[in-house]
Amino acid sequence: MSKENLYEKNQKFFSVEAEKVLRNYLIDFSQWEDDYVLEPLNPAAGEIGSDKVYRFEVRYKDTVEEAGGRLVSNYAVSADGEMIFQYDPANDEWMIQK
Repeated sequence: MSKENLYEKNQKFFSVEAEKVLRNYLIDFSQWEDDYVLEPLNPAAGEIGSDKVYRFEVRYKDTVEEAGGRLVSNYAVSADGEMIFQYDPANDEWMIQK
């Protein structure tokens, strides 16, 4: 396996793990509804300050009438899974949640 393919495989693995961390966080803090879905941003990997993160959008499921696909919020999970950030569009900044 080439170095690039291994890198892409690792990115996908860590993105899946970050999604689990975020979903559990949202459930634990009652910020998750059955009508929501998590979608990784493209590209999902990025940086906030000096932290490598995986970024996600929380959206309404397409099956929800009138709200289908609508954005709820943006989140990011640090690569180590220790920090969660939420995007504040009013101030154009990422805020640490955990």
